[in-house]
Amino acid sequence: MDLTNSDVLMPILKKYGFYTKKGLGQHFLMNKEAVDLIVEKAAAHNLPILEIGPGVGTVTRQLAETGLEVLAVEIDYRAMGVLRETVGKFDSVTVVHDDFLKVDLPQLLAGKRWVVVGNLPYYITSPIIEILLENHSFFHAMYFLLQIEVVDRLSSPPGSKVYSSLSVFAQTFANVNKLMKVPGDSFMPPPRVDSAIVEFLMHEKPLAADDIRELFFKIVRASFGQRRKTILNSLNASAVIDGEKSVVEKLLTDAGIMPVQRAETVSIEQFLQLAKLVREFEKCM
Repeated sequence: MDLTNSDVLMPILKKYGFYTKKGLGQHFLMNKEAVDLIVEKAAAHNLPILEIGPGVGTVTRQLAETGLEVLAVEIDYRAMGVLRETVGKFDSVTVVHDDFLKVDLPQLLAGKRWVVVGNLPYYITSPIIEILLENHSFFHAMYFLLQIEVVDRLSSPPGSKVYSSLSVFAQTFANVNKLMKVPGDSFMPPPRVDSAIVEFLMHEKPLAADDIRELFFKIVRASFGQRRKTILNSLNASAVIDGEKSVVEKLLTDAGIMPVQRAETVSIEQFLQLAKLVREFEKCM
């Protein structure tokens, strides 16, 4: 059953009276090459799969055919009938009707290590990724279809025009790679923007240790808060560092960051060094 084939999918949708809802950001993937890539990459880790928003079960079914355990969380109750038909015969698939943003992840995931997949609605991409990265210890890798501009921001290196606090946040937890562009006409209905498949290969440990991570992210957010300003002026205006401008300037210099640099040119390693120096400075106050 190839659910990327409209001649296969449409009769099933018609049978259950299913139609896409714009308010749920539903755009079903109809690109076989993209589905194959997601399944190939996810299955290669040989771990159970958590799928966010299985929709009609296009990726779910192909994952189930690998024999892996699949736990799919779907918010739309109307999809339950369709999913019973498309993946119901697979004992390895469990479909949970719930809002992923509200589930108790530790309870749901039962202490296992998972690979995550999902064709994420654009309007809730950031909160979903934030929740997953905050619970990073449960996950080995993640594969998402996202708006291509978001993928570019997530995976961009320092010096790129789209390198941002989101880039730093994501790359603190994982190596992030853009795998494949997926044009808008690969979906039903087609969105007005192109998408891309992005891969998160989780670090064994986050680059920022637990005891410094909160301060580290505060500094990063403040540094990017006013992109046109130098990092010195951005940090000084934010007051995230409790000291005179000359103090902020010295801390930046000691971290190997020129005060006249802008945040988009500062590496994660430099931000980490700055956070460590700020913590030591605050201890001495």
